[in-house]
Amino acid sequence: MAGILGQQMPLGRTGLMVGRLGLGSSLGGPVQLYREAFEHGVNYFWWGAVKRFAMRDAIREIAAGGKRDRLVVALITYARWRSAYTRSLERQLRTLHLDYCDVFLAGYTGKKINPTLIDEMAKLKERGLCRFLGVTTHARRIVPGFARNNIFDVFHIRYSFAHPGADTDLFPYLPDPRPGIVAFRTTDRGRLAHIKRPDGTPVGMLDAFHFAMSNPCIDVVTTDPGTLAHMRENLTLLDMDPMTVCEREDMLQMGKM
Repeated sequence: MAGILGQQMPLGRTGLMVGRLGLGSSLGGPVQLYREAFEHGVNYFWWGAVKRFAMRDAIREIAAGGKRDRLVVALITYARWRSAYTRSLERQLRTLHLDYCDVFLAGYTGKKINPTLIDEMAKLKERGLCRFLGVTTHARRIVPGFARNNIFDVFHIRYSFAHPGADTDLFPYLPDPRPGIVAFRTTDRGRLAHIKRPDGTPVGMLDAFHFAMSNPCIDVVTTDPGTLAHMRENLTLLDMDPMTVCEREDMLQMGKM
């Protein structure tokens, strides 16, 4: 029986139902990796900066199989001029054989975003090419203000036990109803998994993911397994309950080392 972390939840105020574990596309892996994860409730597919064919093929297969309504597809552009936003989204949708994506993200947004780009994204939503708009950013303090403008509903942020700043400078300031929050860089590309515990053993990838998934303000924690074995190991997180307060505090202390 799945634990609490194996239960789907709304992606913030979007109402989209998502598994707590999501998938990125950078490392690729076989199509079976994405197929098997989806059947276990992992349905947030972020076709991100590195667009591997395996996730492309899995999305095509799932949609063609009549399960598009269970899949949440997030697409992204890193362009900085408005016409490129439209071209990028249209090209990605053609490649994936989709009519729309669920979330369209402006990549690596800094403290400001050009109003003309916001207007262009809003037009794409009006055309039905995306259901919700969002941004990825390391500038956490911009998120509450952006969330209140009723344009952006999903935010990808960096969060880990070594970088938990969002607990104090973001989450307490989110509007109600709050936007969807997706965490990335949870293991800092694997580096945090090698931090030593007091007994000398490494923290491990699962504990790093478990820490982030245990935060009730985070809806999805993205993973990017490169092999089917790694994906199956990550799926064991879905049988778990959130970390206790003491367990999370122990992780935070190790993150300061």
